[in-house]
Amino acid sequence: MIITILISLILVLCIIAQIYINTTNKDTWIIDLELPTLVGAVISGSVLIMMIIFIVLIHATSDIEAAENRIRRATLVAEYEATNNTEVGPTTIVMYNEIQDKICSWNIECMEAQHYSKSPWVNWFYDEKVVESLKYIDVEVK
Repeated sequence: MIITILISLILVLCIIAQIYINTTNKDTWIIDLELPTLVGAVISGSVLIMMIIFIVLIHATSDIEAAENRIRRATLVAEYEATNNTEVGPTTIVMYNEIQDKICSWNIECMEAQHYSKSPWVNWFYDEKVVESLKYIDVEVK
């Protein structure tokens, strides 16, 4: 949210500078600022438009992503339980290690999403439904 506000502020300041430059005397030193403010306005305006599109897309697809997260978590839990209930052997140990890695990645993803959704710098890029669908998977270490 703060990043979006800062970029909007830069865009507004560049536009104001362009208006001031175009209404003042062209023979002064201020003409040297015309190109940098124009470039700043174009860049900040483009970034602002891309960020708005990105934010809208994130919030428009939140239901689908939340459902995918619930399915993915249920699959990981089922894989863990299936691996945990089998007899110990060389193949089981490899499968157990693979599922532990997947669960570890899932838990890291949950932690990062919950952390960034509370950050005032990037919280607009995380939908509340999606973050709530990310629940940790608790496992016992063998």
